Parts: sequence; structure tokens; C-alpha cells
Amino acid sequence: MGTDSKPAAHQLAAADYSLGSPDFATPALGQRHALTAMTYSLGPLDFAASYVAPYVPGVWRIVWCGNEGRPPAISPDKVPGLIAVTRAYLTKRQITSLRRISDADRDALYEFARARAKDAGVQATDRILREQIIGPALSKE
Repeated sequence: MGTDSKPAAHQLAAADYSLGSPDFATPALGQRHALTAMTYSLGPLDFAASYVAPYVPGVWRIVWCGNEGRPPAISPDKVPGLIAVTRAYLTKRQITSLRRISDADRDALYEFARARAKDAGVQATDRILREQIIGPALSKE
């Protein structure tokens, strides 16, 4: 801007202008078209489609393998051996209940059960190990 501190002012002018629609926007965009329908019905739609049953709330049973249900996570021939080994571990550590056990002992018990299951070639979650191995090993016979 230099030494002059006044901003420059510019004048704009239009000699011929219109507030109407521009010339290139023809024809006008407000045309009306009459629509007619030869036949119509207010009844339900008639499609050639298969029947879709309505939603029915309730309890559903999933059948995995015929009528036997879901296959066991641990094969029945390996369960007694794993229970016996786990029972010996629990007796040695004097663990009588999962409710009265420290976190360190609980972690060690699950690590032991996972290791014995891996040695037997079994892949099972902690829940399955607790239900099928640890729980029966804790029960009094």
C-alpha cells in the first residue's frame, strides 16, 4: 500500500439488468401434467411370491447334529482323566470351592486346566473347562 493509507474504492455498475427469470431457463419449470390410472385397487398387493410367516416370539431350539444336540466340546473318553488330574491338583492345593479362592489360585487353576486340556488335545473355553472338568472335580462323590 505504500505511504498512502486510504483503501482503493471501486465502482461497479450494470447498465441493463432484470430480476426476472433468465432467458436460457425456458420453458418454465412449473408445468402441470395430468396422470391417469386405467384400473386400480385399494386391496392388498397381489404378487406371485412365496409366503412369509409372521414373526412369532418364543423360544427356539437349535439342533446341531440330528437329535443329539450340540457335539460335546470335550470328548467323553477324555473327561474322566482330566477330572482325576484336576481333582488331584485341587486336593494338593487344598481348594474346596471356587467361591473361596484367591485370584492368584484361580488363575493358576485355570492355567493348569488349560495345560492339561492342551496335552489331551482338547480345545475348550474356560467356561467349558469350568463346567465339564473343574466343577465335577470339586464336587463331593
